[in-house]
Amino acid sequence: MDNMDNTEDILHISIFTKWADGEMVCKSGKDTADTGLDYDIKITGGLDKLSTTERLDYLTDLKWFIDHKIDEVHKEMSPRQSAVATAILGCPPSFEQRKAMDKGKLATDLIDDADKNIN
Repeated sequence: MDNMDNTEDILHISIFTKWADGEMVCKSGKDTADTGLDYDIKITGGLDKLSTTERLDYLTDLKWFIDHKIDEVHKEMSPRQSAVATAILGCPPSFEQRKAMDKGKLATDLIDDADKNIN
């Protein structure tokens, strides 16, 4: 998989998810998952044929992509909406929020900070 010039080496990995009523659908049919592993997500295209290092590399790249998409959504929200999504709804933080939390801020502090900037 090191030679990206050869198109025969490129895997076309697809991820299929089921989403209903604002929740990821679970294999068990429950409303909520006990773990993320209970979500009804199918990955096709040969991911399982890769070595463990290659799978981890792929998933790391995918996580980077998702983190950037999450940050884009946070930027579409007001600072307060973004802080509430992180602190109350348990959504992943934006990059800016993550930096603040790495410095010791609590997720709920983000709401207070957003409110201070409004007033």
